[in-house]
Amino acid sequence: MAPDRKPDIASADPQERELAARDDSLSADALRKASFDADADVRCTVANNPNTPIDALERLARDEDPDVREDAALRSELSARTLTELAADNHYSVRCAVAQNPNTPPEALRLLCDDEDPYVRLYVASHENTPIDVLKRLALSFDAHVRRTAEATLDTVLRAE
Repeated sequence: MAPDRKPDIASADPQERELAARDDSLSADALRKASFDADADVRCTVANNPNTPIDALERLARDEDPDVREDAALRSELSARTLTELAADNHYSVRCAVAQNPNTPPEALRLLCDDEDPYVRLYVASHENTPIDVLKRLALSFDAHVRRTAEATLDTVLRAE
């Protein structure tokens, strides 16, 4: 690609399509089309583009590639229903992303509180939407990081009431 030429989302080169998908001025239609790209890196980039339409983002949250689902799960625009579905994903990185999403509903965080992955539990312990009973349970965790984080979050939540 020539240095003075803008990357083309329709290029045969996946690296050029990935660069093009980063462009904040890309149209909603172009982002929708790119959300079907054969290359997972392009789809990840589309999931991270702030202008990706919600219908494309919801579709990317159900992508076959866990990296794409992870990137989509971090987006605050996802519906509570989709975030709750992703809380049961078989890839820990997707569940971590759900636990980090500021709009994850309490019922999804409740599902994640007993996750096998300590990082998922740690993110649940630090989430402001985690129900108090879940925080109390996490405050009894054998994992010191999870326990201390849950205690701190619980303290903050109880002070705010």
